[in-house]
Amino acid sequence: MTPWLPDRFLPGFESLELEFPDDYDGRVLATLVRLPYGGEAPRGAVLFVHGFIDYFFQRHLAERFAMEGYAFYALDLRKHGRSLRPHQHPNFCKNIAEYYPDITRAIDVIGEPVLLAGHSTGGLICSLYAHDGPHREQVRALWLNSPFFDWNMPDWRRAQLHMAAALGRFFPFLNDAKALLPDYAQALLEQGWEFDTTLKPIAGFPVYYGWLGAIADAHAKV
Repeated sequence: MTPWLPDRFLPGFESLELEFPDDYDGRVLATLVRLPYGGEAPRGAVLFVHGFIDYFFQRHLAERFAMEGYAFYALDLRKHGRSLRPHQHPNFCKNIAEYYPDITRAIDVIGEPVLLAGHSTGGLICSLYAHDGPHREQVRALWLNSPFFDWNMPDWRRAQLHMAAALGRFFPFLNDAKALLPDYAQALLEQGWEFDTTLKPIAGFPVYYGWLGAIADAHAKV
């Protein structure tokens, strides 16, 4: 296994690349990030999983968990943030279960049961992993922040999404490059949040119809 290295995006943190077998996009990896914790963490470990068009940059979150006695780890899922490679479709999956190996390997590296923490789409992924993931017995508890359990939009818009999701089952890489408004990411910057806009672009990435299908299936399973 490659060694922990100083993280390129968060001074004081370390990161570790996790390699996986190739998938339909080719080479695949995920990135585990940690805030080094001196000594033994009295409350154990927490593993944080980000949302859609996102990556781990929330220093204050790690520091607060550390203050509360946790060893803090975060995962940049495959095709997101630190783990995204030029040959890949950004932030894409055909099935939420594609992320299970990332979480499983991270838990193996951490080496103890974890409090599994998820934001937005990460909350959806973590919830399903805690239900049927390979290391679900190693999940001590769930900590969810705005979990993405449903489409938050009018019925007419939902109908459009379901039509796109159905089309995505046959043409997964069809996409809408302007599906996401820049308002949310721009507001974060204006409020003082700091993140790398190459990893989390203000205008987002294209929303792939195949991804919509994966999310619709995950919502139904929840």
